[in-house]
Amino acid sequence: MNDRTSPVSIASESTTPDPVYDLIGVGAGPSNLSLAALLYPHQGVRVRFFDRQATYKWHEGLLLPGASLQINYLKDLVTPIDPTSRFSFLNYLKSCGRFYNFLNATGDKALRHEFSAYLSWAAESLSTVQPGVEVYRVRFNGSFQIETSVGMKRAKCLSVAVGMRSFIPEFARRHLGLNVFHSSEFVVRRKNTSLRESGATVVIVGGGQSGAEVLLALLTEQHTPLENVVWITRRSGFPPLDETPFSNEMFSPHYSNHFYSLPEGTRAHEWKAHKFVSDGISSETLKILYQKLYFNRYFNHKPVGVSIYSSSSAVSIEEKAGGKLRLGLERHDIGERSYLDCDNIIFCTGYSTSLPDVISGIAGVAWDKEKYTVLPDYSLGWDGPPQNKIFLMNAAAKSRGIADPNLSLIAWRAAVVANSFLAREAYDLSCDPPFRDFSGLVELATDIRMSAGF
Repeated sequence: MNDRTSPVSIASESTTPDPVYDLIGVGAGPSNLSLAALLYPHQGVRVRFFDRQATYKWHEGLLLPGASLQINYLKDLVTPIDPTSRFSFLNYLKSCGRFYNFLNATGDKALRHEFSAYLSWAAESLSTVQPGVEVYRVRFNGSFQIETSVGMKRAKCLSVAVGMRSFIPEFARRHLGLNVFHSSEFVVRRKNTSLRESGATVVIVGGGQSGAEVLLALLTEQHTPLENVVWITRRSGFPPLDETPFSNEMFSPHYSNHFYSLPEGTRAHEWKAHKFVSDGISSETLKILYQKLYFNRYFNHKPVGVSIYSSSSAVSIEEKAGGKLRLGLERHDIGERSYLDCDNIIFCTGYSTSLPDVISGIAGVAWDKEKYTVLPDYSLGWDGPPQNKIFLMNAAAKSRGIADPNLSLIAWRAAVVANSFLAREAYDLSCDPPFRDFSGLVELATDIRMSAGF
């Protein structure tokens, strides 16, 4: 399926040279791509999804050999909502002629390279997705006025894909460059920095999945002439990702709705309590990494020096003569400050979300970039006409919980948005309940007391 022809169900635009779209999507990452796929079969709607990338790429800087997703491949763009969709991951495998080999090679987790290729395949197959178009700003005047690199577009509704932004500690931001960078740039940067120079010392800051993967990549490349690698984390250790069945129930529509119903203070507590359900290192990665460290120490004839420190925070960077860097560290466990001279610093410090600047010019939006209201249908709370909705993809973590930035619920979230946009139940949102009851505990306790005669 390589054609990009419009389906018969998409309204023809031949009679309107510059139509008012029913919905325009800003960005075509997995979240908006899921919405595009679910809206594709529905008649009478004009939709377009603009993405500034001319060629679709997903987390290109972390497409490391062997790196896999931390979720089941069935949690793709469409399958949890519409298993018969032509845009499913299984249909991608069949179309590429690799179904059986994939199952034999990977089990229930897709390689990150494979999932990126799947997303690219879906984007290229959807005629409603237009690559190479940048959105500069959006205003509202009866309809949304979207200024793009291909001219002014108008739409009744928006779907804004809020991309994850690389988080860099403030003290390090002015030092960003060739030798100080975020892990999201690792694949590209390692080809062009002193990572390739003999005798280099590299510091990895951050003890999550990306930190482990970067260290593993540096140790795996036998031709990399590094002298030392230092891995530091402010965590007390390197906790594994909690992938057990009961924890995975928190990546369900039931828990998302339950979390949304909680008071704000309770949400913050729940988020902190469940941190490692989404933010730990996969057990398989930890095992492979430990084996690599073992081999490096005892059997590598020219071993790389590896130092690993927990309970340690990076707090400062000083640029020294000859391009060297001095990293300031605070050791929380022993209460000491120390300094480390190095050639490269790779920040594996995660991502942050905030509303994009392109929609900041919409009059009547009662929000700021860090504090805003996401309604139950994933639309932004604003003062404009209720029929003109601004849907937010991947921006409801504070009100929806740990699953919102994750791929697990993108199809369900897109279906919620599709139903709201189409003003009808185009997709069945019901699903089997988890074994854990996330609500109704007070009522249940009351019923038990009454039945016991209390």
